[in-house]
Amino acid sequence: MNNIMQLRKGFVGIIAALFWSLFTGNVTYAQIVQRNFLDKVYRMKGGAASLDVSSWKALRKINIDRNLASVPDAVKAHILSTAHKVLETPWEVAKATDYLLFNTAGNRSIYETLYFTRRKKLNRLVIAELIDGRGRYLPEIVNGLWLILEESSWALPAHMYLQKEGAGLPDPNEDVIDLFAGETSMLLSWIKFLMKPKLNEISPILIKRIDYELNRRILIPYLQRNDFWWMGFQDPKRKMNNWNIWINTNILLTALLAIEDPVKRQQVIDKNINSADKFINSYPADGGCDEGPGYWGAAGGRLIEYVNLLTEVSKNRLNWSNNELMHNITAYIYKAHIADRWFVNFADAPANLVPDPAIVFTGGLIFKDEKLQQFAAYLFQLSNSDEQGFGLDQLNVFLNNISLHNYLKGIPARAPMVQNNWLPNLEVLFTREMPGSKNGLFMAAKAGNNGESHNHNDVGSFIIYLNGLPALVDLGAARYTRETFTPERYKLWVYNSDWHNCPSINGSVQSPGTSFSARNVSFTGNRHRNTLAMDLAPAYPKAAAVNKWIRKLEFNSSDSSIDLTEEYELKEYRVPFELNFVTAVPARLMSPGLLTLVLADSGALHIKFDPQIFEAVVKKQPNTDPGLVIWGKTIYHLSLRSKKNALKAKHSIRFYR
Repeated sequence: MNNIMQLRKGFVGIIAALFWSLFTGNVTYAQIVQRNFLDKVYRMKGGAASLDVSSWKALRKINIDRNLASVPDAVKAHILSTAHKVLETPWEVAKATDYLLFNTAGNRSIYETLYFTRRKKLNRLVIAELIDGRGRYLPEIVNGLWLILEESSWALPAHMYLQKEGAGLPDPNEDVIDLFAGETSMLLSWIKFLMKPKLNEISPILIKRIDYELNRRILIPYLQRNDFWWMGFQDPKRKMNNWNIWINTNILLTALLAIEDPVKRQQVIDKNINSADKFINSYPADGGCDEGPGYWGAAGGRLIEYVNLLTEVSKNRLNWSNNELMHNITAYIYKAHIADRWFVNFADAPANLVPDPAIVFTGGLIFKDEKLQQFAAYLFQLSNSDEQGFGLDQLNVFLNNISLHNYLKGIPARAPMVQNNWLPNLEVLFTREMPGSKNGLFMAAKAGNNGESHNHNDVGSFIIYLNGLPALVDLGAARYTRETFTPERYKLWVYNSDWHNCPSINGSVQSPGTSFSARNVSFTGNRHRNTLAMDLAPAYPKAAAVNKWIRKLEFNSSDSSIDLTEEYELKEYRVPFELNFVTAVPARLMSPGLLTLVLADSGALHIKFDPQIFEAVVKKQPNTDPGLVIWGKTIYHLSLRSKKNALKAKHSIRFYR
């Protein structure tokens, strides 16, 4: 029996290692630069002596009360109407068998739906009570709060690999901190901070229980352990992703809002700053987020909130407004913007989203960047925040956004839509035909490697939008399951290079891992023409038998076209190569050598190729995945299949409007 248990634990360790090598990339790859920007400024300004937590809490409470009073009546009515609806819904019961479904069936959604529905309801009730203030929502707030305090773990089933017992039910002898334990900690800390007197009227035990659970589940493991990978202490070569700064920001808020003991609070803050530096040390100098704009809110966006908190608590003694890297990290979000709600969605990023306007605006204030401030106003309008209640599903987001409508008065709502953005470290290009406008062609292209965080095998892929609408697309991530972050990830079609705009060579698709990358990457550009070139050969396995595959993308603003030119050399010929393209609109073969994608009222994208070299094949993929719902019920896979069997050749494809 002991041998079996040892084998089981060994297997769990192997799976966990594979899981996170897929999730965060090959740990030996990251170029970790010991910048330690946070700790250097913190120590230089006196460390703990630079902070005034009591004054910050008092001022924060005054500002929140003032902002709540200034919420427009229409928004208040909307908030209370929404709360009234959830007030009538029952609290969901989450069973042990629901928790185990991730292990037994690979199903994340059933338990997570119960988990997040419970928190969504509590958030909305708390916000309604803050607005209404008459105690109407308190009984159900207490019920929801108590249910969460009684949960066996605040961590999700998919993250139970963090415990020594491995995936399965939570071990009562070991509390682990994952993303949503951190989120829950932050939520309960805000509730304690804002509602302590009212909760004490019902029962003083409520606050005692909040303190007890925060200490047991969060503070003790946070202070006593250094082996959570996301802390950045265990492996100096491991690249940090959003987990680090997302959790650390929530624990910083917990320390500031809920810890009464100044000694323990300071211990948490000191360790917190040290850990958060590991996130910044992992970041490329160009500020590019390899997790995509969808995860930027949990990565670069949380860094903005984190830095702003330290600046506020120190009364501006701690200030990073001249930090170029942090500014670049913040500006990434408008560089990756295409038009309206559409963003470049390489990796596991959704294509359609609205980043948090308050976070973007805060970044604009910190770095005195008018583009960011104007973009925040644009996002605020886009999200209908002034009518829809500023984000009712998350108390922290709501509190950050309730004053924004006053700050944004007089600031033009404008998306920068810069014509050209080349990120040399991330090896990603964003370029558009008309600066400041969604009209015309937009292209994003990437080189990089196949070991990025939330990786897709997509070296050399590119997307094209026309007049602000998607033509050639990156599908993004399917709904997460157990397989998503295991070695089985690349058995799922959506993550492979043949379902990105990449070639299949000798019947082979690209392989995962940082060693499978582009080489000899170069970019040249001006306002009329931008050219990105790279050799894709290293991204493919030996079975592809390819010496070189030079892909060159030339974006021509002067004649509204994009030229894809490729020059290749094979070691041997096995099967015809294919150039793969993915779209969500029907493709019509208008004539030999001409495919057309019609984008409703936004015109058409034409794809011109030599019919002597290529045969066009169009396949339909039924789309039933909830994660890909934005693309409609059918996805189209276009393939230009080679008619030649040459070992060396060159060809060109033109895209134009």
